[in-house]
Amino acid sequence: MRSTCGQTVAISCGAVTEREQNVWRATPPQLWDEIWKGPVSEAEDVFNLAREEHSIRWQRIERMIQQGFGAFEGLRCIEIGAGAGTNAALMAKLSENSSK
Repeated sequence: MRSTCGQTVAISCGAVTEREQNVWRATPPQLWDEIWKGPVSEAEDVFNLAREEHSIRWQRIERMIQQGFGAFEGLRCIEIGAGAGTNAALMAKLSENSSK
């Protein structure tokens, strides 16, 4: 669990690491420094993809694509300013023509 603005948020995909706790407490410049510090484990990548795939943000993206195009299949997708490429990975999961 983590605390944001006085609210407690439970993360159902697993335990919160000390690194994640530090990231949530950081200011924006410190946040990005912490995100890109050191390697990310495969387990952390899997966790981040699962968390994003179940987020409201991804559900809205997926709904907008389905409303506008019917599905991801057959679309050529690109994620610009990808950061870790989480959404690009989710798009690739649904489309054979995705790139980061």
